Amino acid sequence: MATVGLVFGLLVLVACYPLNLFTAILLWQVHEKLPHVVTLGDALAVLVGPRAGKYGYCVLYTYIFMTMANYMIVLGDAVRSCLYMVDLSRPTACFLGALLQLPLNQFRTLSGLSVLSMISFATVLATLVLCLWTLLRDPLCQSEASAGDGYIQYSSAISGFIFAFAGQHIMLEMQVEMREPSKFPKAVSLSFSILFVVYAMVSTLSYQACAEKTPGNLLLVLPADWRQGICGAMMVIHLMVAEQHLGFLRALGCVFASASLSILLYLLLLMLREALSPVVYIEWWPRALPAL
Repeated sequence: MATVGLVFGLLVLVACYPLNLFTAILLWQVHEKLPHVVTLGDALAVLVGPRAGKYGYCVLYTYIFMTMANYMIVLGDAVRSCLYMVDLSRPTACFLGALLQLPLNQFRTLSGLSVLSMISFATVLATLVLCLWTLLRDPLCQSEASAGDGYIQYSSAISGFIFAFAGQHIMLEMQVEMREPSKFPKAVSLSFSILFVVYAMVSTLSYQACAEKTPGNLLLVLPADWRQGICGAMMVIHLMVAEQHLGFLRALGCVFASASLSILLYLLLLMLREALSPVVYIEWWPRALPAL
């Protein structure tokens, strides 16, 4: 919001709402005509042909992998907020988050996730209430470092609004798992409407409080006290559930198992490089001991 401004940001948000709702209804129509298809690749293979299906699988899995990588970064920030008393680097926090994900990555179906989804929604709602309460009382307005106001920054900011309504990549499988898929249009209309109201309210209040210093992460408005720890813990729970939704597509077990191990290995190498640096080691270890 700080990059594109309040007015343009709200315009993009307003435009994304009907477009994403329209695509969701289209996917419901696809499921009604082809109830046996599970992924976008399956649908393209049936509607267009095998080559289009392979293209759909490639795009879908690449998109999901990059989305999970983005969630992993956010999960690392949530871990750092949860352990605010320890000076954790982002690679170390992401490594801890990846370790938390390994046991849950073994699930391969969306069935039975209603309770977890409600818990995830409750944690997000509680985090929003606490963050907005702090934002209206005494915000810190710690904006993240930016490389400038170039094309990449603007396109990244606009993509954030589009990504906020993301979910089409798992909507076909969601309908397969639903007891009454005919109610999907009502469910998606209600959820997108709630998302739109929440996004608009949070964006407006954040920009009014911090203006150009509006942080990209709402947790940055919290001071380093119990509020940051509680909100960080709740966001860890929410992101763990969200990550599982992305990993439930069929035929992705081997892909995401190897991907998770690769990410863990890469983060471990970063941690070792950091630990071998004398300056970082001397600064980090004395502060870590009291917390342990």
